[in-house]
Amino acid sequence: MSTCIIFGSSRSDGNTGLLVSELIKQTGATLFDLNDYDFGYYRYAHDQKDDFLSLFEEIVRFDHLIFCTPVYWYSMSAVMKSFFDRISEPLRTKPELTDALVNKNLLLFSMSSSSEEYPYFHKPFKDSTKYLKMVYKGHVHCWLENKQLPESVLEQINLLLKSANITK
Repeated sequence: MSTCIIFGSSRSDGNTGLLVSELIKQTGATLFDLNDYDFGYYRYAHDQKDDFLSLFEEIVRFDHLIFCTPVYWYSMSAVMKSFFDRISEPLRTKPELTDALVNKNLLLFSMSSSSEEYPYFHKPFKDSTKYLKMVYKGHVHCWLENKQLPESVLEQINLLLKSANITK
């Protein structure tokens, strides 16, 4: 089964980038760094001429979608939020694309400067998964110690990847 990582951060080479590197090492996943694409906010007119639709067409081909975002102000990054908002666009303009998400797996990895978890951080992802008839596999909150992922975090990552049957 194919796996991709949708990575949304203000800094591609920041702490969440280290997490993404670890996930690629463990899964061999294809990376979609949202910073590499030009797309705007959701607009009701659906008149944007940007990279979103072609990006989304690529992503829906994968069986496992791994979302990675830092925690900014208790929520996902702005670029990730824009991406999520835009998913509702093909619901109205190209429903076959969102239909392609049915029964696909979604995994969530967040990164912050501490081990403190925010109890509702995962809710937009989990609820969107339900709405899109996807399968929510779970969330692992990550942080660094001495510029590395602690062993306890690596164990949580491995458990989630194994439970979703994602292996290299």
